[in-house]
Parts: sequence; structure tokens; C-alpha cells
Amino acid sequence: REWCSLWVERAALREAAAEEMARLGRRLSAAEGFVRAALAYHFAQFVYHEDLDLKREAQEKKVACHTRALADLCPPGERVEIPFEGASLPGVLRFPAKEEDGAPLITLIAGLDSTKEEFYTLEAVLHARGLATLAFAGPAQGERSALPLRPDFEAAVSAVVDFISKDRRVNPARLGALGVSCGGYYAPRALAAEGRLAAAVGIAGFYDLAECWEGLPA
Repeated sequence: REWCSLWVERAALREAAAEEMARLGRRLSAAEGFVRAALAYHFAQFVYHEDLDLKREAQEKKVACHTRALADLCPPGERVEIPFEGASLPGVLRFPAKEEDGAPLITLIAGLDSTKEEFYTLEAVLHARGLATLAFAGPAQGERSALPLRPDFEAAVSAVVDFISKDRRVNPARLGALGVSCGGYYAPRALAAEGRLAAAVGIAGFYDLAECWEGLPA
């Protein structure tokens, strides 16, 4: 029961350290510090449902710290809002350090209790290989946790493809999706349904949700 509050305390220490680095003008170190704080806030609320107000507080602090970091990261990131069924899905768009027009792009898909802020280290692996990334919060994820969980998650991925295909920095013929955990199910499903995706990777997903439904945590 103390999991979330103890991790929030740890995250606050990391956030304070990042604030001090920002005050000293150490912009990259501060940005990396805010990312570490965001990850600590994330794991404070991860699979935690004892105190929903505390969980929400940790989620909001996670987003705030991660957003604070974006402009000074290497490579920098930008927060975007993807139109979706009369609302929007927030995302983080980042390009490789040596950005060129027509970059291939990977859409990063989180799992049931994962969020877009969790992908920082994976993004670095992709950026080093010349791939742009767009991590986003889909229905029932992170900032959009109030939206209902839905089986046709490919609808959200199609909205992402609609959005990113209009960005001239991206090659619309070289779009892929990578998902982890429940996202490891969503990504291959999106590939099957969304013809504009050229490739997909599913990590630690399941093949048949109905088969394992009874064993899932509440």
C-alpha cells in the first residue's frame, strides 16, 4: 500500500535535482533529470489502484516532468495532439539527431498500464538507427485512461498514421509500429488492419486475449 507514496517521494527528489540543474543552466542534464523523475512518477502509479487520487497525482507529475524535458533532450522532442473521434490523443514526436526530410518513423504503442513516457530508452535505440519515433497515449492509456478500453485499437493507430503522414519530415511510405505487452498485441493487429504500415513488431504480447482473460489482474 505504500508503493505509490514512497515512489512519489523518490520522484520528487529527482525532480528537485533536475530543477537545480536547470537553475544552473545545465539544460541537457536537467532534461535527463526530468526524464528520470518522470519515470519514477510513472512506476509510482504503475499497476497501483489502492488510492486513485494519488495515482492520478503521480500520472500528472509524470507528464509534467516529461514535457518539461522535451525541448532540451538530445534529440529534442515535441508534444503533439492527434485528432481522434472528436477528441485528441497526446503524443511525443522525436526525430534522429541528423534529421533529414523523409525520415522513417516508428509509432510506439504502450500496454494496459504503460504510458508513452516509458519509451525513453527504447527511443534512443531507434534514433541511433535513423528512425523517428512517435509515442502516444491511446484509449485507456496514460493521459487518456478515461477513454474506454477497446478491441479495435487499430482505429487509434490509423489516426496516428493520418496525422503523421501530413508531416513533411516523415516518409509516409516508411511507417512502422512497435508495441510492448498489450501493445505487443495491438501492433501486429494494427499491421493487419492498417495498410499504410510497412512493418510492425510485437514484444511480449499475447496471441488470443480471450484465452488469457480470466488470468488477468482486475
